[in-house]
Amino acid sequence: MPKKTRTAWELLSAEVAFEAGPFLTVVRESVRTPSGRVVDDYYRIVLPDFVVVHVETENGLIVCLEQEKRAVGRASLTLPGGVVNSREDRLAAARRELLEETGYEADDWVHLGSFIVNGNQGCGTGHFYKAAKARPVAEADSGDLETMEIRLVDKTELLSAVKDGRVALMNHAACIAMASMT
Repeated sequence: MPKKTRTAWELLSAEVAFEAGPFLTVVRESVRTPSGRVVDDYYRIVLPDFVVVHVETENGLIVCLEQEKRAVGRASLTLPGGVVNSREDRLAAARRELLEETGYEADDWVHLGSFIVNGNQGCGTGHFYKAAKARPVAEADSGDLETMEIRLVDKTELLSAVKDGRVALMNHAACIAMASMT
C-alpha cells in the first residue's frame, strides 16, 4: 500500500484580532487544510517562548517553588522558569530565571526538549532543561507578581506531588517527567 504524503496547511491570510504585547496576540487566519477545506476564522494564540528548569542540588534535592497561581486558583508546587526575552538565548533565559527566582546557580545543564503547548492554537513554545550541581549564590529576587516560597524536595516527593495534583501546571509536570527519565 503506498504511503500517503502529508502536506502542510496553507495560510491564505492573517490579521491580528487582539494584541496585548508582549505577552499575548490572537491572530485570525484563513487557512486551507490538506484536504482542500478553507477555514476563514481559524484562531491562533501567540505567546512568548518560555523555559522551565528541573534543578537538582549537589545533595540530590530538587529546587521547587510553592506559589499561588492565578489561573489555577490555588497554590501549586512549580519549578523555576519564565519568559524568554526577545533575542535572549534559551539557556541564558533558563540560567537567569533560576537565579532570579531561587538565588541558585547550577554547573551542569541538559536541554530536555522544546515543545509547542497546543498543537492547534499554538500558545507558546516551552524549552525544558535539567540542571545539576546547583547551589545558592544570592538572594532570590524574581520581581514576579506571585509570592514564592523556595522548597527543596526529594525526587519521590516531587513525583508524588505530580500524581496527587500539587503540581498543577502541565508544563512543570512534563518537565518533571522528562527529567526523571534522564
